[in-house]
Order: sequence, then C-alpha cells, then structure tokens
Amino acid sequence: MRETAYPGFFCAINSMRKRILFSIIFLMVLALSACAGMPDFTVPDSFILDGESIVLTTPVPEATATPEPTPTPTFTPIPTFTPTPTITPTPEPDYEPPVILGVEPLKVIQGNAVSYKKGIEITDNADENVRLEVDNSQVDLNTPGEYRISYTATDKSGNMTIVFTTITVRDSVLADKEDTVNQMADEIIASIITDDMSAWDKAYKLWNWCRTNIAYTSATGDMTSEYTGAYEGLHDRKGDCYSYYATYKILLDKVGIENLQCTRMGGSSEHYWNLVNLGNGWYHCDCSPRRKDDPFRTFMQTDNQVAQYERSYEERPDYYTFDKDAYPERGTLVIYDGWTQSGLSRWKILEPWRSNRHTLQS
Repeated sequence: MRETAYPGFFCAINSMRKRILFSIIFLMVLALSACAGMPDFTVPDSFILDGESIVLTTPVPEATATPEPTPTPTFTPIPTFTPTPTITPTPEPDYEPPVILGVEPLKVIQGNAVSYKKGIEITDNADENVRLEVDNSQVDLNTPGEYRISYTATDKSGNMTIVFTTITVRDSVLADKEDTVNQMADEIIASIITDDMSAWDKAYKLWNWCRTNIAYTSATGDMTSEYTGAYEGLHDRKGDCYSYYATYKILLDKVGIENLQCTRMGGSSEHYWNLVNLGNGWYHCDCSPRRKDDPFRTFMQTDNQVAQYERSYEERPDYYTFDKDAYPERGTLVIYDGWTQSGLSRWKILEPWRSNRHTLQS
C-alpha cells in the first residue's frame, strides 16, 4: 500500500542505492586492479544501470617526475695475492769430520782436580754446535801414574773424530822436586850457555859442569825418576852414576839436544850414562868422574873408543858393555880421542874437527 501511495519516492531511493553500490564496487575493482597489477584494465567513461546512464568522472592524476633509475653498484674485485712458495734446497751430504785442536798431554798433582776441556777447540765445516765428550774413565787422580784419555767430537751429520792423549798424575812430593829441578837447571843454563854457542859447545859445557860440580857417592840414589836423580845432582850436589846421567839429561833436554839413557849390560854393578846425538850420529857421554890416575874423559866417544878403554883397564872389563842392538846406530867417526895428555889441560882434538877449533877443557 505504501509503495502505491509513494511510487516516485521509492524509485528515487532505489536509484540512489544503486549509485552508491556501484561506486563501492567500482572503487573495490580499482583497488584490486591496482594491487594485482592489471595494466590492461580500462576504466569506462559511463555505465548504464537499469536504463539510466551513469557518467563517471575520474580525477586526472597529477604528473609525477620519472624517478631516476637506481644505479647498479659496480664492484671492483680485490686482487688476490698468491705468495711464491719458498723452495728449500736440499743440503749437500756432509762427510767431513770435525777437527779437535789443543789436545796435549796433561799433568796434575795427586789429589787435585783437572779441567779436561780447557784450551780445547772444535771446528767443523757445517756444524757450529759440535758435541765433545771426554773419556777419562781410566784416570785415578789419587794414584800417581800415567793414564790414557780420549776426546770424541761428533757433528750433527754423525761424523766423528777421536784424539787420544795422556794425563800424568804426579806424586805431590815428587812434583815439588820436579819444580825445583826445572828452576835450578834454568839458572845453570843461563849462567854458562849463550845463544851464539854451537850444539857441540853447549853439550860440552853442560857435560863439564856436571862432571866438576857434583860430588860422587857410591850410595845408591833415588832412581824413582830422572827428576829425583837430577834433584840429587842439582840440589844436593852429590849422587851416583844415575844422578850424573839424570842431571845431564835434564840439562840437554832444556837446550834441545837429543839424548838417551844407556845402561851397562852384565858386570858386577849397574852403570848409567848418556848417548848424545849432535847431528851426525849417537856418541857416548859419561859425566861421572874417574880416579885421579884415570885420564879417560868420556865425551862424544865411539863404540870402539869405549871398548878400547875397557881393554886398557883390566879391573874394568865390562865398564861400557851394553846391548848394541837396543839403541840407534852410533857414529863411527872419531871426534875426540878422550885421553888427556900428561901435563896438559887440553884434550887432543883429532881430524876432521881441528878446523872447527873446539876447545875442550879437562
């Protein structure tokens, strides 16, 4: 009934509802198209709804500036550094052994300590830290005697060098005597020997000093060593034939004249003298004195000369008998005849030494 009374009113309301509904739908479509990215969607200028023409007016969008394209970032690659590998050359094989320097015979007084490595140097072609070992296992520092020791040097390649020497453990009492002998011998040499003397003159001067400054005694002296015998001759100024031999030996050694001990073979008693080499063979030298009626002087005598002396005295048939095979070959050239002439103080000098004018005092 109401619709019949107000037909025009309701028509207007319906028309308005349609427009509002359409506008809502249109806006939703626009929104969906924008979200979905629908580039082909074309908005119509007008629609016909229930026979009515509806004109849509859409606002013209303001012109917007075209955005600048975003620059693509450019990355400069960082150069990579590859180190050159270090090539270590293969070392040459080392076959050269170390060298040990400074090894000498050692001396120590009984009961004292000793530094075995003092003065020792090691050199090697490739190794700066060569291992040095000393074998002194055989040494007894509390017992006098001579012992063997060894030095062994080994480098990192295993090359080895061994050097042997000796150590002498000296009796404390004998050591004092040895020092005294050396000191007194040096003093005697300084008093009678000059640098311009020949070896012949030196040998005679020392021989004559022993013969005239040491008193002979028949009592057997200390024959422990040549130093104990020389101690009696130099310090006590007396001794037997061994003291004469030992004193002369020490003096000759100090002036560099080669000499050996010679010992009687057979006979009723022992006797000692020196064999001396002045450059042309070994000769007999005996410093021990003779009786006043014995004119023989045993200085630089040959085997034949001392044998002749034995034949000259029936009571001394074996005085200079010795083992000829046990010693170096002796000289045969006669230098001095060895016999003092009656009433004369000089020795007779035989040829060919006359031109050398060696004057030997009796």
